[in-house]
Amino acid sequence: MLAGPPLTVQEVASKLGTLIEDQGGNLPLIVRPRDARFTQAMVTRQYGTQRPAYVVLTLTETTELRARALRANFGEYTLLPRRWEEKAPRIKFFLGEPAQTGSTSIIARLMPGEWEDIDGGRVSELTLQPEF
Repeated sequence: MLAGPPLTVQEVASKLGTLIEDQGGNLPLIVRPRDARFTQAMVTRQYGTQRPAYVVLTLTETTELRARALRANFGEYTLLPRRWEEKAPRIKFFLGEPAQTGSTSIIARLMPGEWEDIDGGRVSELTLQPEF
């Protein structure tokens, strides 16, 4: 959706579900996704435009998605550097060639404390980000 023809943040939000709040300006749109595996979607704007910069999908507590399932579908991942005091690991998948215009990245945030078994870690949040 993000790597295809240009869409506005409103069009992306509409494809995901019901708009809950448009905070305006450069702030994100909050969406209640149609897909029951997600509690919320947040569609962020590219600065100063109505084009989407990225989409964050928050999984429900009962959604059982593991890093290994993403790896089976999207290939190998890169473990992102740990940010100061970050408790949850983040892994990144590239759809297409990394950093190639038109490709998309998927960043999966795992549950806090999943550092010992990244591949078996449970996903709590997915970020879909087009590469510009």
